Amino acid sequence: MTPPSPPPPPAPQARLWFLHRLDPADTSYLLAFAVRFAAPLDPDRLTRALRRVVDRHPALRTVFPDGPDGPVQHVQPTADATPVVVPLAPGTPLDSETRPGAGTPTDTGTPTDAQLRRLAAEATRVPMDLATGPLLRAHLVPDGSGRALALLLVVHHIVFDDWSFGVLVRDLAEAYDREGDPAAAPEQPAAGPAAFARSQRDWLAGPTGRRAVADVLDELRGAPDLLDLPAAPPTIQDADDGSPPGAALRTTLDAATARAARELARAERVSLHMVGLAAFATLLGAATGRRDLLVGVAFAGRTSVAAEQSVGCHVNTLPLRLRPAPERGFADLLAEARRVTLFAAAHQDVPFDLLVERLRPTRRPRRNPLVQVAFGVQNAPPARHRGAAGIEFTGLELTPDTARLDLTLWLDDRRDGLAALWTYRTDLFDHDGVAAWHRRFCAVLRTAAADPRRSLADCADTAGSERDE
Repeated sequence: MTPPSPPPPPAPQARLWFLHRLDPADTSYLLAFAVRFAAPLDPDRLTRALRRVVDRHPALRTVFPDGPDGPVQHVQPTADATPVVVPLAPGTPLDSETRPGAGTPTDTGTPTDAQLRRLAAEATRVPMDLATGPLLRAHLVPDGSGRALALLLVVHHIVFDDWSFGVLVRDLAEAYDREGDPAAAPEQPAAGPAAFARSQRDWLAGPTGRRAVADVLDELRGAPDLLDLPAAPPTIQDADDGSPPGAALRTTLDAATARAARELARAERVSLHMVGLAAFATLLGAATGRRDLLVGVAFAGRTSVAAEQSVGCHVNTLPLRLRPAPERGFADLLAEARRVTLFAAAHQDVPFDLLVERLRPTRRPRRNPLVQVAFGVQNAPPARHRGAAGIEFTGLELTPDTARLDLTLWLDDRRDGLAALWTYRTDLFDHDGVAAWHRRFCAVLRTAAADPRRSLADCADTAGSERDE
């Protein structure tokens, strides 16, 4: 009996494959994460635990070679896809006193976030080959005796997303425990990418999927698909590979603004995401004069128990249509933000690339089709798991300073406040300009919270006064 042909990847992965084909040297879709340990770990046992995780999750063993009709998914045998945990080279700086060439690091304390970000920036400069892999690289961050202080992971977005990291941290901690208990039962294998691809194709071909696609197309039809933000281009040039360089601004919302945003959400019976989305759209409308625009919002795409428990790239971006006319009241725009967010959440399985294919948006070099700006709120629990032996594994996302869109704002809803991550193209914006966007965003939130019925024009005027403060 002839074995079945390898299946093609679903739409999100197919798009990433296509972008990689255009520029194999591009590293903007390499994700970096660190797993820190409450106590130094045995590196050999940790390596075996990671191999168990790779064995359990087929996505981490998947590569994307060419097929007769385009890319296909091929899940490699465990033996061929086992990641090698490579210790960082001697002399890798782990603290401010250590410099390259100074010998093996002797810092026995937990690496700081800044140290790990520096290591991640180095590790993500090496491209990956989607056809042959490996699409997961692991680097040991050792103490002076060679025991593991942290594990630095670099993985391609085509097989991984933020949700996957929480799953991986949990499974890694459990696998480490199992390595210390030879009698432990083997883990159950997780669903693989081929199963999800088939499920998506069947859903899109059925009446429910066709109706969902039609509903989203009706919602977006006629919307402007290119948003040009006013910006005085800085002098920063393109990267050596020709791609637009990116940078990030990591900051926080002051306590009063964060409290005002949360109180507004409670008073209007909406989510913090909806409040932030309305404020972001207010700024975009004021900056561009647009009364109708699209903002990209990423959805986890974990709409089944199997998807929730698996590693893979399930995230999907949908364009949300907002109409920030200056005469509208903020509360009115907030109600619209609520409607479009709930609509998009109910249709989050409609692939972004299918919308691009059907809507045929305006194309410009280096500009993302349909959406050039995005917004989101992260409120998932931290990637943390305490194993049976009492050792806590804590995950840290090491977001690279990469701008896949012109401008994005991500809020992180924490117990101690609201953190903000702005990413931006440095051929369009500079640090001071984006810092001004952040100040104005906070001003819109405070103004709207004080009086949600105030017009968007009033909110924007108040925010404009923050420009020179």
